[in-house]
Amino acid sequence: CLSRPLLGPPKSPRNVFFPWFNFVMTKTGAYLEPNRAAFRVPVHVTKPEIRNYLREIYGAKVIKVNTFIKLPMMRRNMHGDYFKNGPSYKKALVTFEETIPDDVKMYYNSRNVGIQPAITKYDTPSGRKWKPFRPGVSRRSDWARRHPLAWAEPIPTLLRGDDFAPPQRPEQVLPDLTKPFQHFGAAKSIPVGTPEQEHPRIDLAVLRADKAARGATEANMARTR
Repeated sequence: CLSRPLLGPPKSPRNVFFPWFNFVMTKTGAYLEPNRAAFRVPVHVTKPEIRNYLREIYGAKVIKVNTFIKLPMMRRNMHGDYFKNGPSYKKALVTFEETIPDDVKMYYNSRNVGIQPAITKYDTPSGRKWKPFRPGVSRRSDWARRHPLAWAEPIPTLLRGDDFAPPQRPEQVLPDLTKPFQHFGAAKSIPVGTPEQEHPRIDLAVLRADKAARGATEANMARTR
């Protein structure tokens, strides 16, 4: 006889991986290490099941699995009733022995800097420009709050193994003594060691002679008319 149709997998035991267990890989870009990947899995799936599934089905060399459950935010509608904004899901951060290629972890048709590294050389956490802290410019900018992710600006670049120096912020760069206009502080004096600037005197005789010649030419043309 035919078996009884089920709308979902049986609760116990779960020793068989059914096709409706969806493991969705999250495109994380440069935010994770090269050997880590993020998956969105059902809430009832455990860490050993995730590890065995990736090992047996895909032959992946899994080292460790970290999971956390994302709960939806509680909202209120116009009538004052509470409702959940979205479903609950579990996110798994899997550490592998081999390196995950960039083609798997990144969107190449995205305009986000962190997801699409071909836009810029530095993989910053987001596409916005960080507020540089320049003391002494104005009181309003001095007390302005920096972006909470500004400290992580050079971290994805270093994790990717790039050998170039991370981008330096203006407040961390020493003043260039060859450029007197680039130094911090309220003092208007030139820093010690700045070379003297040359101010060549303009010869006005050449300009006056050129102007007189052009005036004579215009006068002759007016007479011939």
